[in-house]
Amino acid sequence: NTELQLLNRLGEMVISTTQLQLIFETTLNVIPRLLPGDIQGVIILGEEGAYVGAAVPFDFQQGDMIIDKLITTFSDLRETDRPVDIIDTKIIPGNIPVPADWQPVKIMSLPILTRRDAQGLIYVAFGKGEALSEDILRIFSLTVSQISVAVENAHLFQQVEQERARLAAILSSSTDAILVVNRKGQIVLDNPAAREVMGVQESQFGRLLSESTVTTALINLFHSAMRGGKRTGEIALSDGRTFFANLSPVSAGETRGIGWVATMQDVSHFKELDQLKSDFVNTVSHDLRAPLSNILMATNLITEMGDINSDQRELLGTIERRVRVMADFIEDMLDVGKIDAGIDMDMVICDLASIVEDVVNSLYPQAENKQIRLLQTFGSNLPPIMANEMRIRQVVHNLVGNAIKYTLENGQVTVDTFTQNGEVLVQVADTGVGIPVTDRPHVFEKFYRVQGEHALKVKGTGLGLAIAKGIIEKHHGRIWLESVFGEGSTFTFALPIHQNQYSGSSPISKSL
Repeated sequence: NTELQLLNRLGEMVISTTQLQLIFETTLNVIPRLLPGDIQGVIILGEEGAYVGAAVPFDFQQGDMIIDKLITTFSDLRETDRPVDIIDTKIIPGNIPVPADWQPVKIMSLPILTRRDAQGLIYVAFGKGEALSEDILRIFSLTVSQISVAVENAHLFQQVEQERARLAAILSSSTDAILVVNRKGQIVLDNPAAREVMGVQESQFGRLLSESTVTTALINLFHSAMRGGKRTGEIALSDGRTFFANLSPVSAGETRGIGWVATMQDVSHFKELDQLKSDFVNTVSHDLRAPLSNILMATNLITEMGDINSDQRELLGTIERRVRVMADFIEDMLDVGKIDAGIDMDMVICDLASIVEDVVNSLYPQAENKQIRLLQTFGSNLPPIMANEMRIRQVVHNLVGNAIKYTLENGQVTVDTFTQNGEVLVQVADTGVGIPVTDRPHVFEKFYRVQGEHALKVKGTGLGLAIAKGIIEKHHGRIWLESVFGEGSTFTFALPIHQNQYSGSSPISKSL
C-alpha cells in the first residue's frame, strides 16, 4: 500500500546519507504523509546540537509552542540534565486548517534510540481522541526504527571521519617515516616523511613494494617480517643518510594480520657521533698500547737488573697486575670496534663441540681453585657450524669464565651443547648469585656492571657480554639470559647449523 511504499522510500533515503541535517529534513518532509495526525514533529541530535522541526496545519499560530513542547519532551527522555543546544528549527505549514482553539487531545511519541541513548524524537499530535489503528502504530514504530538506524550510522560515520582526520594529521606531522603494506605487498599508507625517504612527492598508495621506489634493504626487511615476527634494521640511503627501521605486523582485533607497518627514524647524526666515538676509542686504545707494553717490560727488567726487597717486589707485582687489567680493557675496546665493523670475522666450517671442550678444559684449573664442580655435556656427532673459530672460543671463554667468577665456592657450573630446531645451542648454567630482575635487560649493554655486593667484588670492564652478543649476532645467531636471583644464571647462545647431520645420540658427560 501507499504507506509501506512511503516507508520504504524513507528508509532508502535516510540510510543512503550520513548527514544528520539531511536525515532530519527528509524525515520532516515524509512523516506527514506516513503518520496521519494534525501535527508531526522531529528532533535529531548531532554533535553540536539538535535539529528541531514540526509539520503544522495551515495558518497555525502555535508553531513556537509546538517546538518548545518537542524540546521539553525530548529533554525529559534524556539521562542528562544538560540543556539541549538548538542548531536549527524548521516549521512546515500544511494545506489543511484546524480550529483556532485547537489543542492536542492524543499524543504519540517515540525516542530515536542509538547505542549512546536517546538521540532524537518522533512526535505526532491529534486534535481528536479516537483510538489509533494497529496499522498506524506499526508504521509509526517502523518509521522510528528506520530513523534510529540512519542516525546511528551517521554518528558512526562521523566518528570514523574524525578519527581518520586525527590520524591523518598525526601522520602528516610526524617526523618519523611511516609505511604500511598489506598482505599482498601493496603500499596502503605512506606519510609525507616516508615519501621524502622514498624520493617521491606523491603517495605510492596501491603500488607493490617491488614496483615502488622503496630501497632494496627495506624491501628485504619487509620480506623477512612477512615470514614471521618483528624485524629491525638500518636502511642506508644513496644520499648518505641512515634510517633505523622497526617493522611490526598489523592485526585487526583477534583476526589474522592484515599487513605490516614500518616506522623509520633518521639516525644519521647518531651514526656520525658513534663513528666519532669509535674513532676516538680506537685512537686512544692504540696510543695506550705502546706505553703500557713499555711499563710492563720495565717492571720485568727491574726484577732482572739486581736484587730487590720484598716491598719493592710487591709494588712491582701490583704495577704489573694493574697494567695487565688496563691492557685487557684496551683489547676489549678494540674488539668492540672490530666486531661492530665486521673485521677479523672470516668464517670457516667448525666443530662447536671441540671448541667448547677445549675452552672448558682450559678453565678447569680456575674452577678447581674455587672448589667449583665444572661439568660439560654434549651430544656426539653434533653438526658443524659456519663460524669464526677464534671469536666463538672468545664467547665460550667469556660465558664459562663469568660463571666461575660469579659462583661461590663449592658451587657448580654446567656447560651443555646440543641441537634444537635447526640450531646448535651452548648453555652455560651456574649456581651463582644470580642477576636481579632490574639488571637483566641491561647485561648485554656496553660497560654495564650488575650491582650487588658479590658482583662488585669481581673485576671486569663491563664489555665481555656486549662483545659476546656482538659476535653471536655477526654469526646470525641468538644469545639470551635466564636467571633467578640468589640461585644462579643460565646464558645460552644458538648458532645456525651448517649441515643437518645431527645423529640424535645421547650426551656424553665429563666433570671435574
